Amino acid sequence: MVVQAHCPDSKYVKTEKRCGNYSFELGALAATVPSETSRSSWKPGKVPPKPPHALVRHPKRLLIDDITMHLAHYANDKRCTLVIMGDVNTDLKKDDGRDLPHFKKMLTDLNFTSAAQSRWKAARLHFKTRKGDVVHQPSRIDYITVSSRSVSAIKAFGVAAPADLMVDYDHLILFCDLDATQLLERGARKSAAALPQRHKSQIRYSDKKRVARFRTYAADPYEKQDMAGKVHELIGASR
Repeated sequence: MVVQAHCPDSKYVKTEKRCGNYSFELGALAATVPSETSRSSWKPGKVPPKPPHALVRHPKRLLIDDITMHLAHYANDKRCTLVIMGDVNTDLKKDDGRDLPHFKKMLTDLNFTSAAQSRWKAARLHFKTRKGDVVHQPSRIDYITVSSRSVSAIKAFGVAAPADLMVDYDHLILFCDLDATQLLERGARKSAAALPQRHKSQIRYSDKKRVARFRTYAADPYEKQDMAGKVHELIGASR
């Protein structure tokens, strides 16, 4: 299961009705949840329990807490591999005493490991994912995290920063290559120590010929191995 999340960085203030603001929308929805279900009795499919005011006030912490609650069922399923990726707006190296504890608790409760930590080891402490500006220092606020029991399936992790990506785009691209054959238990499980360590990886997306060759390389094995058929065998009958 892959979850892409963007954790908002601003607070929810009821009197500030900013149309289209992600933080305001999350806070407004959370504030109207009825107090009918307790957290201990909540199950997937039911209306989530009403969050405390402290979380409603801070939508970033609210979203992190909500992700933790909704994914706990899948995190406890040994047959399921979870991947959470996106802009968390929280730097693991800068302990603000407010948002970071919530992010760390999510990683612990769901038993997640950073793809960078798995593949880059010591180098993970130094790279950045967001460019700095006149106000902010460069930081690492974007992540790809994977269920710890599946880290041996991480074949590669990298950061790409092509100059022609997008004008005024301040975030870098993160990518993670997972061994689908292993995750679907179609092959032997590899030990993490046997996998190569990549300390730097960058793709120049302006090289259209290389991208075209890669697409052919990626598509052909997919069709030859009949991955679509194998996935259908596993989950197609569950509908």
